[in-house]
Amino acid sequence: MIFIQIKSNNIIREAAKFDHDGIRVRIESTPEFEIIELYVDDKLVGSMLIAPAKEDYQSLWYVARVRADKGFGPVLYDVAMEYVQTIIKGLGICPDPVETTQEAQSVWKHYSTMDNIIMHPLPKNCVFPELQRPQFLGYYFSKKNPDYLKKLINSDRFIFEDD
Repeated sequence: MIFIQIKSNNIIREAAKFDHDGIRVRIESTPEFEIIELYVDDKLVGSMLIAPAKEDYQSLWYVARVRADKGFGPVLYDVAMEYVQTIIKGLGICPDPVETTQEAQSVWKHYSTMDNIIMHPLPKNCVFPELQRPQFLGYYFSKKNPDYLKKLINSDRFIFEDD
């Protein structure tokens, strides 16, 4: 289990609409998936599950089961994207291949318009063409400069606890 204590009110640039220093990210790793939880003042304000896409593409990670209080969804996606790129050394994150809620689609659509995001077409066997989905859900997403977590790792603005 990994705990990251963010001591900065600039948690992630794109979602930094917080004036709060008590943000904490908890990441629990299992053999099949990772659970990312976001806390503010010890109150759970969001969580998501990320899992490797397929055996052939384990560098891609699906986002699923997202639950977030209003305004905290993008923070979870940012944390997941940078965690996959910098800690797991994966390629990026992508939408759940089967079910993506309207709220999640809004977040993915937002990322599809951002300058610091790179959209890569999903490999053909990671796409289900029989599903009628918006075009932007056929991509995986990575950051041009996933340096925020690296900066946190090299600073005193977080605490790792390994159980």
